[in-house]
Amino acid sequence: MVTREEITRCLEIDWDAYLEQFNALPDGGKKEFLLRQGYPSFAALLAHLTAWWQVGMQVIRHHQSDPDYHHPQMDVDAFNQAVIDSVSGLSDAVVIAEFKAASQELLDFVNNLSDADLANPKINLQLLIEVIEHLEEHQ
Repeated sequence: MVTREEITRCLEIDWDAYLEQFNALPDGGKKEFLLRQGYPSFAALLAHLTAWWQVGMQVIRHHQSDPDYHHPQMDVDAFNQAVIDSVSGLSDAVVIAEFKAASQELLDFVNNLSDADLANPKINLQLLIEVIEHLEEHQ
């Protein structure tokens, strides 16, 4: 089980460092990183992360109100493509600001969860996937 402190640290420190690490890469390194990630731009990758955080919070809200809730199957590729398409005309600065706002929203959301919510295996797993494992996936 992931703790509130682990999630908080990951959002406050590790995800902030993620932005800094990308920005510190030389141009060639940025292109190589995005190619490995499978995203056409850093904005598209950040939008992908932001969108999944939003989905994760929705899923957790459903778990809070219905212990038997099962999230319906999604076409992940179609979802990700729609997210990429939605930011294609936006500047990196706008998408980065949205990413930071989403990170703060998720942090506030996590800090407002009860201890019982965090102990709920479905909620805990959702947080682990969205915050910690998603960071590991996109290193």
